[in-house]
Amino acid sequence: MLYRDAPTVEVSTLIEGATVDQVWDLVTDITLPTRAAGELESTEWVGDPGVAVGARFRGTNTAEHLGTWVGECEITEVDPGRRWVWQ
Repeated sequence: MLYRDAPTVEVSTLIEGATVDQVWDLVTDITLPTRAAGELESTEWVGDPGVAVGARFRGTNTAEHLGTWVGECEITEVDPGRRWVWQ
């Protein structure tokens, strides 16, 4: 696969026993992935916090052989309670 092919990731799963709002709050919590083992160390909103088209957030990553780097994402699509997309 090549970068110019615009690779994407999409995941769907059924979560029983939770409301749509509860799941949406988890899915859109930009700090949640920092609680899992991995290279993502911290996240923060850039400007006004919240899931909205045009909003930005930043993640700081660290890997032993690569050092530390920062990536900034912009939210490009939001369908509340169903889907949000960032680049």
